Amino acid sequence: MAKDPLKKARRLRQTDETWQGTARLARTWIVPRKQAPYRPYIVIFIEQDRDRVLASEIVDTQPTPERVLEVLIKAMTRPTPGAGRPRRPARLLLDDAELVEALAPQLAELEIQCHYRHTLPLMNNVLLEMEAYLNKREPIPGLLKTPGVTPHLVGGLYKAAAFYYRQAPWRWVSDAFPIEVRYPPHGKPRYAVVMGQGGETYGLAVYNSPDDLHLLYSGIAPEMAIGRVNWVSIIFEDALSTPFDDLDDIAKYGWPIANDVAYPIPIKVTRTGRLVRPSKSELLWFEAAMLAIPAFVRDHMQADRNLPRPAEATLTVTVADGETDIYLRYPASGFRLTPEPDGAMKTTQPKSHPTAQGRRRVIERRKRTVSRKRRKRRRKR
Repeated sequence: MAKDPLKKARRLRQTDETWQGTARLARTWIVPRKQAPYRPYIVIFIEQDRDRVLASEIVDTQPTPERVLEVLIKAMTRPTPGAGRPRRPARLLLDDAELVEALAPQLAELEIQCHYRHTLPLMNNVLLEMEAYLNKREPIPGLLKTPGVTPHLVGGLYKAAAFYYRQAPWRWVSDAFPIEVRYPPHGKPRYAVVMGQGGETYGLAVYNSPDDLHLLYSGIAPEMAIGRVNWVSIIFEDALSTPFDDLDDIAKYGWPIANDVAYPIPIKVTRTGRLVRPSKSELLWFEAAMLAIPAFVRDHMQADRNLPRPAEATLTVTVADGETDIYLRYPASGFRLTPEPDGAMKTTQPKSHPTAQGRRRVIERRKRTVSRKRRKRRRKR
């Protein structure tokens, strides 16, 4: 930057515009060949009234105030094509109080008022649109965007998920052993499936109907299940698969993660194949279930010693809001056991269970097939 970074900006005409700016972690990943993936930072300025990006830069490390000022001067003197002529705004809103403190004196020399705002909704929308453009799909919203969900609630869920992951109940049972769960104990039954014994996808899935599970266990192709099955799950993945809102909130609130490949991702697959976030009640259900299932599988089903045995219990677990009871039963209602030659017991269904990633791949593959067929028809015309 020049010795006097404000020199060029001083000569610009000043408008009565309000601009917004931010310097934060970008909603994307850089994946070098020989280095660990990382999130870069983005410095961006937009015109508030017309929602136009004036300038933006991606940097590897957290930018200094001097670097932010450099990008701001660029926004004034050389705005992006389509963002208007060079000019100075009357006001600048930033979502970083320390950055406001650092830049306000210099901007005062340009007769630009610099103010702090706790959040900048317009800027957030712009960054979400950029994420959707880069990833070719709509961003998955953070858990705190779900109505009624608080940081305290999600903190309890993350603690339960970390406990469940460390207990690793998939060592003892596969997805062929659905467990009936009632939470609260006199509530409606739901059907939990432990995922992970196959060594590909780890987590816990839940179905509201035994008919959905029977359909999946019938051997139906995953693409045929879309539109017929509705399910909710928490799947453990690495940070690259975690929604950016959740990553930012993990850093902000200190929610626990068992290890680098154990970020819990609560997701709901609707009958249309759309991925959405679970409701508040569903997240509370998972918190209690993930605390109870490892003990039920080990101590009551005795699956750590041999094939699971029939069991039924009401367990007390300690969730974020205190102690609560949860009822578990194996085998689940509507699922029976048959004797093995050695006298042990097994469930009658095959050990197969579609994962959220598998379903997403099926949906994307179906879209690509439809697009290819359309292109072929157009060429024939």
